[in-house]
Amino acid sequence: MPSFKGVGTILARGDGASPEVFTPIAKIISVGGPDESKDELDDTTLDSTGGYKEFVSGLKDGGSLALALNFNPADAGQLALETDYAAGTKQNYKLTWPSSPPKIVTVLAEVFAMNRNTEAASLVTADVTLRISGAPVFS
Repeated sequence: MPSFKGVGTILARGDGASPEVFTPIAKIISVGGPDESKDELDDTTLDSTGGYKEFVSGLKDGGSLALALNFNPADAGQLALETDYAAGTKQNYKLTWPSSPPKIVTVLAEVFAMNRNTEAASLVTADVTLRISGAPVFS
């Protein structure tokens, strides 16, 4: 697959219905993640050879999605993020990269942080952290 630009990437929030309908979140500047990782368990024993520690992997962590966006309090997607934060609810989110064919990751996540940034000579922005619960599903 050739490289592609980030312009055209869409993050959308699911409504939990069946079939699920996803509403795009407007004005996203950047998306970081998902930043998956695994626990590192020390498996070193007295009979480990060569004086080196040994490790095995533990539980996997789906990580989070870090969003930077231009704040738009009239956008349905951004309003839903605020509602989900206040209620502590988890929702499905679908991140679609504009590759050919499109690469998609779907995650179950909860809004864990919302920080608004206001400066005199800049647009009002917001940083949002979506904490992933379970495994990201790539398609």
